[in-house]
Amino acid sequence: MQFNCKQIKYKDDALGCSIMFCENGQCDSETSYSNSITKNYFFIKRSYSDTENEPDFLYIETIEPDKSGPLEQFQINLYRNIFLIKYQNFTAEITIEATDSQFTLLQFTLKKIVGSRGLLHFSNT
Repeated sequence: MQFNCKQIKYKDDALGCSIMFCENGQCDSETSYSNSITKNYFFIKRSYSDTENEPDFLYIETIEPDKSGPLEQFQINLYRNIFLIKYQNFTAEITIEATDSQFTLLQFTLKKIVGSRGLLHFSNT
């Protein structure tokens, strides 16, 4: 999967933390993303557990249903103009245009989502 991102949407509340990258700049839906967006999108979310004994749940969603689901064993590389994630036999390369403050927010939010669950690398180049 490869596309140019026109909009990035962040959400952080008591239930979890998420980032959505949209190709057509329509990241405004709060319902099922796949039903409302016809262009490429990539959604990554950490849902917080209801109890201390259960782990948080990491989830990926794309326009391709077979590439969506729980996220385990993954690697994320964030470059100044590219978000790259590899998991299972899937790679998503998303071109982004982020200001300094947007890039910092993206780094912060990805750290919060990933925690200690996967490999996360940032590069300012």
